[in-house]
Amino acid sequence: MVPKLSGGCLCGAVRYVLTQRVRFNPYACHCTDCQRRTGGAFGVQLTARLEDVEFTGDLAQGQHVQPSGAVAQIFACPT
Repeated sequence: MVPKLSGGCLCGAVRYVLTQRVRFNPYACHCTDCQRRTGGAFGVQLTARLEDVEFTGDLAQGQHVQPSGAVAQIFACPT
């Protein structure tokens, strides 16, 4: 059986299921962009392939170009 993680936002409007096809490597990023986005000292990140994530509910989506030139997609509850 393939392990899955599920969860959602605080208000319950958005839910997700993440299928673990590759090893998850969560990390805390302390860059100034993550600090601004979270309002804290760091942002907790988890890299996943889009085809391994299923969302339900309306999502706000943004993109951020990292200093390396890589494009990071950011998803959040619009509420």
